[in-house]
Amino acid sequence: MIRHGSTLTVYLPAFGIHHIEAELDFVNFETLVSHIEQLICQVIDIAFGNSLAAEAIKKYNPNFQKPVRPFIRMRYSDAIDWLRAHDIKTDEGKDHVFGDDM
Repeated sequence: MIRHGSTLTVYLPAFGIHHIEAELDFVNFETLVSHIEQLICQVIDIAFGNSLAAEAIKKYNPNFQKPVRPFIRMRYSDAIDWLRAHDIKTDEGKDHVFGDDM
């Protein structure tokens, strides 16, 4: 349970926070994606601004590079082709195929 500055109490599931709700009235897809990009980049900047977090990121993913905005926009089928072209495999070590969760 988390108490906010107001009287609102939020109960978090036992397994942790797993989604974000965007309360953006009348948003279009491009605006939503831009907000998601901003959120991702801001979280990464905050993490790298914390010496302990930055050290862990560098230790466990030494080749990590901050994403560049705007993110590439592509259709799902093009994403499958891109993953294959860059030899990025599934967790099971297989090539991605249409229908995979990414």
